[in-house]
Parts: sequence; C-alpha cells; structure tokens
Amino acid sequence: MMRAAAQLLALLALLAGSAAAADVPPLVATLAQDYIAAHPDARPYLEPTVAASYAREFLDGFLAPDGSRSGGPALSLDAYHAGQAYRNAHPQALNAILTGYGYVRVNKLGRWTDGFEVSLFEPEDARGGWWVGYLRRQPDRPEPGRVRMDGYLSPEGEYGHLGMFRHQVLAISITAP
Repeated sequence: MMRAAAQLLALLALLAGSAAAADVPPLVATLAQDYIAAHPDARPYLEPTVAASYAREFLDGFLAPDGSRSGGPALSLDAYHAGQAYRNAHPQALNAILTGYGYVRVNKLGRWTDGFEVSLFEPEDARGGWWVGYLRRQPDRPEPGRVRMDGYLSPEGEYGHLGMFRHQVLAISITAP
C-alpha cells in the first residue's frame, strides 16, 4: 500500500506538465487509487498509467456533464461517468476541481474568432491565442470580434486541433466589451 501511495505521488508530479492537468485534485487522486485497488489485474506494471488515465478521463467527464460516451476501456467509462456524476451532484465544486487541475480564473478583453474548425481567443494583454472550450452548452455570446472572455485558463499543454494551442480557455461567458 505504501508503494502504491508513493507511485501515485510520483504520478501526480509527472502530471504537472501534461496537457490534461497541472495537478490532480485530492478527490480525483482518491478515486483513481480506489479504482486501482478494485482492479488488481491492472497492477503492478500499469499502476501509474491507470491513475493518470483515470485523472484525465474524470476531467473529460466533469467538463461534459451532459455528454455521452460508449465503448472503450472500462477505466475510461468509469472515470468519465464519475466526473459527470460529481459535476452534476456538486455544481458548487466547479472552481475547486478546475483549480485542482491547474486552471486559473480569467476575465480578459480580446479578439474572438469562431468558425469552422476554429475557436480562438487572443487576449489583448497576452501573447498567443487560446483555444476556446465551454463549461456549459453554448453560453450567451455576441458575434465574434472584440469581446470580454470570462472563464478558466488551462495549464500549458496542447489544445485544439492537432494540439496547436498552448492554452485553452473554458468560457463561462463571452460578452460584448
């Protein structure tokens, strides 16, 4: 058990540089460890991979509380549905979970482009553009152009088509300035 805990801590340190998460909230680390304990066939050689996969899939489900997924490994489905269930049961935990994954709340002016295979926000006070995702289905929003973007900025990673963006902003609202 101590070895598993040490491996999980090492895994969480490795996740600091991943596109999916800068950190893993304690709740998710506990759920991942519980999954590993309940699936001894996944150990010993896959333990870090199992925990990392669980953490990524949980976040995917948490960000898509009304989404659906079928097929694929049992771990993916279990973690995805656990993320959805947690978001739906605890909507007030949005900030705690996202900041636990390394996201930072932002409210910025900039230029927003939205079209076929592109959803780009270029903040006026920062270099580079951010891929735009949504925390709820199609928030109220103006026409693309100069806007105020309120949401959560991801840790550095690979986002959007082919991982072309270093950050993603998960929009809560997009409004005219």
